[in-house]
Amino acid sequence: MSQIAPVSSSVPPATSREDLLTEIEDKRTESVRTPSNELDKDAFLQLLVAQLRYQDPSKPMDASEFMAQNAQLTTVEKMTEMAEVTRSFFAVQQKMAATSMVGSIITWQATDGSIKTGTVDSASLATDTPTLTVDGRKVALDDVRSVAAPES
Repeated sequence: MSQIAPVSSSVPPATSREDLLTEIEDKRTESVRTPSNELDKDAFLQLLVAQLRYQDPSKPMDASEFMAQNAQLTTVEKMTEMAEVTRSFFAVQQKMAATSMVGSIITWQATDGSIKTGTVDSASLATDTPTLTVDGRKVALDDVRSVAAPES
């Protein structure tokens, strides 16, 4: 009778959770990250591949768990995109508000806490928060308390 050759496995041996986490951390630091270090789809896929590679063959992970993780990641990405669009919209809205105040009479709270009134001469859109010029003084749009139509 012929001998049966031993079976060799190409599947890596089951590793501990710590080994898996170490590999994931190594992959994370190796990859090029976005400036904000956000988890993106590429990082998610790397995590997924690492989980699949080192899972215990006798206890495979549930596919629905991966689908749920992917759905969560997509939701977070879309919410982040929506937040960025909202921030951009708000910035444009502030600039429009500032330019529409030129010629109007405004009331604002000065840095010393006093309430001042004056006519807006111009609006500067150079910074994140638009600045109004009232009688030669710079007034941040955030400090404006009321706006009235110019007197005729």
